[in-house]
Amino acid sequence: MPSNNNNKRVRRAIAEILFRHGPLSRDRVGEYLKDYRGIKNVPSPNSLSALMSKNPQVIEVGRERVELTNGTRAYHLLFDVDRDIVHSVDELRMTQPVSMMSPSDRKKSIKCSVCARARIILEGDVCLTCERTG
Repeated sequence: MPSNNNNKRVRRAIAEILFRHGPLSRDRVGEYLKDYRGIKNVPSPNSLSALMSKNPQVIEVGRERVELTNGTRAYHLLFDVDRDIVHSVDELRMTQPVSMMSPSDRKKSIKCSVCARARIILEGDVCLTCERTG
């Protein structure tokens, strides 16, 4: 299942790119992915949208008005990391779902006592998401 592993890698990379560069459209995320280490094949813009929408760390934050090559104007969605929950790059690992975790992170994960999701929890038994939203 190389595509599945690649999708996990791409989803983790997208979250890190958005955290470091702020709100971006799917096209801009694709441009940053081209230079990202470990990513060989950059998914199409439609695939990127699907990967971002499946990631609970990524949220839609607005729209950007762009002019297309034929002169018409369109609006592209802007995506960003949920900054109310994630305050540093290290916290991205603690808020990612099991479907995005590397094998080593999956072994370290435990179930949150509040939401019952498997997360990397440093202290106590409540995940970072429940801690900051509740």
